[in-house]
Formats: sequence, structure tokens, C-alpha cells
Amino acid sequence: MAHSQNPYANWQSGNNGTSPSIVGALPYTSTSYPLPPSDLVAFTFTSLNPTILNCTVLGPNNRHYFSISTDASMAGYTLFKDTESRSIALIEWQNKPLVEARGLLQKQNISNWLRLASDRW
Repeated sequence: MAHSQNPYANWQSGNNGTSPSIVGALPYTSTSYPLPPSDLVAFTFTSLNPTILNCTVLGPNNRHYFSISTDASMAGYTLFKDTESRSIALIEWQNKPLVEARGLLQKQNISNWLRLASDRW
């Protein structure tokens, strides 16, 4: 593989004092890894219909946490609903997608909410 085509070519090796990021996007915990199971919460995306954009999300003990739906009647939007079918978050799909979490996060560019790690572009 040519160096210029290697997506990992700019990754630095060695310990430079900063924590690595997860896939270059998600922040990495400052605690030692792996974390103890009691500190982790696993979510499972189920009932994909036909994709993750229409599914049910289960948490611990296979408990229903929320559902995700992308409905043709609301073209360009993906809606997240709690177990009582109340809207809790929304993604507005456009050239620069927007995210909103009702009562927690005002509508903003997803890139502002989920930033790339400082060691990535």
C-alpha cells in the first residue's frame, strides 16, 4: 500500500502523554483500560427495520431504553423516543447534519457535539 493511501499514516506511535481516541472520533477514558464491567453500560441495537435508522435499543438486562425511527412522513429526520414514546432527540439530515436532545442539548451541528479527537483531523 502506498504511504499516501494509508489512512493511519499520520498516527503517531509511542506515548506522547495523551490518551488515544477511539476510532479517531470518540474521546477515550482517562482511567485505565479495560474498565471494570461495573463501570460499563452495554447497549444493543435490535429489530433493525431494515437498518439501524429504524430500530430498538436495549440496555442492561435487555431492558428497552429507546427506539430510533426514520419515518418517510418526516423525510430528512431521525427521531429518538423513550419507552413512553416521547421524543427525546432528533437528527436533522442535511449537508451538515444537526442534533437536538430535548431539554439537554440545543439544536447544533453534529460536528460540534461529537468532535474529532485533537489528534485527528
